[in-house]
Amino acid sequence: MRNVYTTYPKCKLDDVLMNPNSTKAVIRFQMKKKPNICHPYFLTKENEEWKLDFWSMAHTMIMNHKNIWHFNPKHTKTDVLMPYWFAFTDYTFNKNGFAWDMDNIKQGRWGIQVQNSRELPFMVRIYAGGKAYKQGLRQLDQFISINNENFKKNDEEGYKKVIKYFVDSNTGETLNITVLRGNQEVDLKLIAP
Repeated sequence: MRNVYTTYPKCKLDDVLMNPNSTKAVIRFQMKKKPNICHPYFLTKENEEWKLDFWSMAHTMIMNHKNIWHFNPKHTKTDVLMPYWFAFTDYTFNKNGFAWDMDNIKQGRWGIQVQNSRELPFMVRIYAGGKAYKQGLRQLDQFISINNENFKKNDEEGYKKVIKYFVDSNTGETLNITVLRGNQEVDLKLIAP
């Protein structure tokens, strides 16, 4: 406990991320500096109360001799970690489970990655330093419309249409976007970088 007491006052909160149905959450700390000693916390909602999920944290994360956390390579993307994987899609992991902030890797001008789901096209990856994030888009946002073009559920080509808007936008052009965030529609105006 002494390590936690002396370490965590130095940790800077990055984000608190929640899955789409609001049953799991992850408290993340900034990973700008390496080594990363500020491990994330997993929370689960039971009976309308948030509780730390110590079991999942203990089975997925390891602290090495320098108090640097990493995911147990045996559990990366397995059933144990999958309920919380939504909070780590903007990181990449080496074969030993150490996380690297994707902001340090060259991104496209918007800093996003979109893919389809059974519902609407959604933001699978958004980089905290990217232009889209700074203008309000968030991970797991589902695209309802861009510039008054509505996207249909179960459209296998939907994500390509979303990407085309971002790729074809000219610098300074406004994209009027409506997304579904959790259960709420959010209207955004993004200016193309």
